[in-house]
Amino acid sequence: MFNISRSTLFAVCSLLLIQANAGEVDSLDGCKSKFPNLHKSNESELADEIVESTERGTDKFLCSVGMLSELAINKGDNKSLVKLLEIPFIYKVPIGDQNQLDYLVGLAIERGLDIGKYSQALLHYYAGEYSKSEELLVGMRGEEYSDRFNLLAHMNLKGLVGKSSRKRAMNFLRKGVQLGNLKSIYLLAAELTSNVLPNNKLAIEEIDSLLNMAGERGDGRAFLVLGSIYHSDDYGLKNSQKAIEYYLKAANLGIVKSTQYDFNIYEVIAVMYFYGDGVEKNIAKSYQLVWLSKLLKENEYNKLVYDTIRKGVEQNLKEQDILKVESFMKKCALDNGAKLCVNQIIP
Repeated sequence: MFNISRSTLFAVCSLLLIQANAGEVDSLDGCKSKFPNLHKSNESELADEIVESTERGTDKFLCSVGMLSELAINKGDNKSLVKLLEIPFIYKVPIGDQNQLDYLVGLAIERGLDIGKYSQALLHYYAGEYSKSEELLVGMRGEEYSDRFNLLAHMNLKGLVGKSSRKRAMNFLRKGVQLGNLKSIYLLAAELTSNVLPNNKLAIEEIDSLLNMAGERGDGRAFLVLGSIYHSDDYGLKNSQKAIEYYLKAANLGIVKSTQYDFNIYEVIAVMYFYGDGVEKNIAKSYQLVWLSKLLKENEYNKLVYDTIRKGVEQNLKEQDILKVESFMKKCALDNGAKLCVNQIIP
């Protein structure tokens, strides 16, 4: 248990800024009086208040830091100390200067908390002391803070801890993947993709497995990338059926536009339906998709694609069928919102 004076506590949690800020609250008791509901909050609620705050430096923000610090320091609550350190080191929200952070990190290490080692490793990294950072990160054994493997991979790829080692970096990323770290999944997939040779089925299978893992967790971007991989002939393994399967999965998870590949996913799927590329040809469905793409005004639609499909529609569908498609889309957009209509087109 730590016994420190109220004035020292204020220094640790930056509450002295309150006096210069507004002058209304100049003590922790003042915080409790001004924000009685905040005073009743637990460590998670206080941390959320700090992280989600859009106005940092206000009385409420600083009082939240102060109350969380009181729980962590004066009352010796380890959960509160973990939350307090996660705010600057995980969520990147500044709550104090270097001396204050050093104090909190030292306190966490003294209490045997993993967040202490992780924070200390980050401080070493920011100071350019990469070997010290690596030593601490490698020594961590818990499943928490799996982002450490991404930092270890980065240091090894860039040669910050001796000679650059891609093999060592990949091993660290695979450890992150084993713990379900989403960033590790993408980094490993990107590293494999950047070095894969044409017709390397094993590498593509691993990339497929990794991105499916991310997609099944609800991240539609992973399915979009997989669709692009199988739609392209860059790897010598083009498979239009798999491509549209993954494009459809991405669309059903709300993915509309790819900034990385610079295309609108509805238009790509529409073209594939229009020409029967990897899917049974369906001009009506193709028209629904480009119509939807045009309707989503926040995304610039491809006029050439729209005009080409519209021309095909006029040549292949009766006017009453065209009106039926347009009527369906208008009603769907009105009832459900345009982005949800893709689920009506492609269940």
